[in-house]
Amino acid sequence: MRKLGWFFYIFIFVYVCFASLNIEAVLRVVVNGQVKGDFIVSITPDKDILVTEDFLRSIGLKKPFRAKKKTGLISLNSIKDLNFSVNEKKALLEITVDPRLLTPTNVAIKRKREIHELEYLKDNAFYLNYYLRYYADDHLNNETFNGNFEAALRLEELLFYSDLSYAKSESVNSLHRLSSSITIDKPDKLHRVVIGDFSATSGELGSNLLLGGVKIERNFSLNPYLLRYPNLGIEGVLETPSTVEVYLNGALYQRLELPPGPFRIENLPAMPGSGKITLIIRDALGKETVIERPFYIPSRMLGQGVTEYSLAFGFRREDIGKENFHYGRAALLGYMRRGLTDYLTMGLRAEVDDEIANAGVEATTSLFSKAEMRFSTALSQKEGEAGYAGSLGINIPTQKRISLGFTLRKFSKEYTDLLETNNSSLNWAVRVSFSVGPQGSISSVFSWNKNHDNSKTKALSIHYHRPFLKVGNIFLTFQRQWLTSKTEDIFTFGILLPLGKSRYASLQHTSRVGQQNSTLSLSKNPPRGPGVGYRLQVNRNQHDSSGEWRGYGRVEYHHEFGHLIGEYQKTENLGSISLGARGALVVAGGEVHPSAPIYDGFALVDTGLKGAKVRLGGQFMGETSESGKLVVPGLVSYYDNPISISANDLPMEFTLKESTKHVAPYYRSGGIVKFEIGRLNAVEGKIFWIEKEKKVPVEFAGLDINVEGKKIESVTGEKGFFYIEGLKSGRYPAHIFKDGKECRFTLFVPESKEPFINVGDIVCK
Repeated sequence: MRKLGWFFYIFIFVYVCFASLNIEAVLRVVVNGQVKGDFIVSITPDKDILVTEDFLRSIGLKKPFRAKKKTGLISLNSIKDLNFSVNEKKALLEITVDPRLLTPTNVAIKRKREIHELEYLKDNAFYLNYYLRYYADDHLNNETFNGNFEAALRLEELLFYSDLSYAKSESVNSLHRLSSSITIDKPDKLHRVVIGDFSATSGELGSNLLLGGVKIERNFSLNPYLLRYPNLGIEGVLETPSTVEVYLNGALYQRLELPPGPFRIENLPAMPGSGKITLIIRDALGKETVIERPFYIPSRMLGQGVTEYSLAFGFRREDIGKENFHYGRAALLGYMRRGLTDYLTMGLRAEVDDEIANAGVEATTSLFSKAEMRFSTALSQKEGEAGYAGSLGINIPTQKRISLGFTLRKFSKEYTDLLETNNSSLNWAVRVSFSVGPQGSISSVFSWNKNHDNSKTKALSIHYHRPFLKVGNIFLTFQRQWLTSKTEDIFTFGILLPLGKSRYASLQHTSRVGQQNSTLSLSKNPPRGPGVGYRLQVNRNQHDSSGEWRGYGRVEYHHEFGHLIGEYQKTENLGSISLGARGALVVAGGEVHPSAPIYDGFALVDTGLKGAKVRLGGQFMGETSESGKLVVPGLVSYYDNPISISANDLPMEFTLKESTKHVAPYYRSGGIVKFEIGRLNAVEGKIFWIEKEKKVPVEFAGLDINVEGKKIESVTGEKGFFYIEGLKSGRYPAHIFKDGKECRFTLFVPESKEPFINVGDIVCK
């Protein structure tokens, strides 16, 4: 009996010990439907799961975990808003947790420039634009000849630029320099330095001057894909793994696969103004959820930490177009603006010369992300007299298709800037615009101005615009001006109707007291590449009881090498003609090429093949010349300019390695863009090898040829004949084998314009 008691106590002790032991197991963990991987966990006898903090971090839970610990481990049962179940057969641990407890996912949307690898163009090159025009009456009298010339030379980091104007008539024969400058751009730092002639400004309440000197600025156009405006984003919470479609103003921008939990999508590339972000979320169960967020980005706002500035010193350029080197008083102008937060941008500005000093501050703020307010103030001094000025602007786009705006500007009589054109004492304006859906939109502006001499003017304009026949547009405008001595009303009515293929018909009628004017036009816009455009116009101008008819015609022909323009204008008593030619000469790669006018950047496309069709942004720009080259103008500096050649446009025997090049020229610059086009030849010949010191044809043998790392398999025929298609000129490793015997040799394909090449007898030794 005593032994039985001891046995009972020992049994109870062993049972308690083993019952208190945890079991370690490897389980596949799924959190809110997303597989996280295989983990080692501890399972308690009461079916609780004990894990480490590293485990919770690995499956995406964020701190603080707020859970109880057992033997140094965390109990899943103790975590609030977390449920789990264990499937022993599948070794599966399924966890369902409040998604707000999961680690947030931050997604920074890649901008277009980050997606495409851009090739920057700044080759040492030169181009000369010309625009030659001839004018005369319809009897070829009163002849006039005008010419404008623009030259740009890129040498490494330096851009030399100058433009000239020439005029010749019976009384005039003149050649004038307009502006000349050297520009140095540093796109990675957004720095631009200009030495020579340039325009300079000091910002709001300041001046705009043409100077000759030096300007240093931070220019955002050097990286147009930079996120310079306040960060635009949207956030939400996902219960399960989901597909998220991001729409920007109704257009699909990106599709994302996101894990469960909070998320924030940032860096959406919206431009200033109002708009709407829409997210369409489809979860793992197929349920669809829509999140919408309206936004407004003020045009003058900068993102937090973003700075822009400009500092210019030089001498005023005067009598431009009349005098070549006439410079006046020295002046210094500058401004700096910085985004202190995503909701507040502050700025300083100043301008000074030997007589006038002017300085001020400005601020732009976003009111509740729904409105913009701008404030500027300035002080000036001239000859001991101090003046002041201030401005206030408010822009309020509402969510009911209504936009409100208000501006107020006040100037003291003593206030002056470097232009010394301060006549106004007080002016303000109110703007209201709203959309009425399919019925169109209405906008109205009322302005009031008082000058220092106490004269006052008021103006009201009301503009109505709506679609017409689903494809066209119709508009009505009413304007009233309250002048010092009279009131004047102007009514304007117009219709624009697209006719297809870039053709348009338009009718416009303007009416005011004592005058009626009507114009009927038919036009076709010329293409960017080769093609024809025209404009035909009939006008009737009625003054009280007398009227006059006027006709106008213009034809513009675009060619790869330039544009030709012809105009004819006829009134009841007089006619005139105008003939013009404009184009460019480009020096790049040691060669001279004619081209259409170059307004910013260009690319010299080199294909090595005559007649290759070149497109810019999908628009046909021309065909390559005998040398296989074509100058493509119309590129925009620092932007992604896709230049493409379609393989479908090439003869069948040619191959194209890369069909599209993404290039970004420097300002007023360009370079060579090379497309690798190879000729595919059909190659035939005979293969022999040596047997018993005799040349024997290798018949019905296997033949392998290595072409750029890929193996082409073939066989030989009678007398060792072989035939292979699709080989470019070059040398290719080859391998021939039969009945356990093999031989290696090099197949040489010579350059040839013929589609079939016979390489003759090949002896493999």
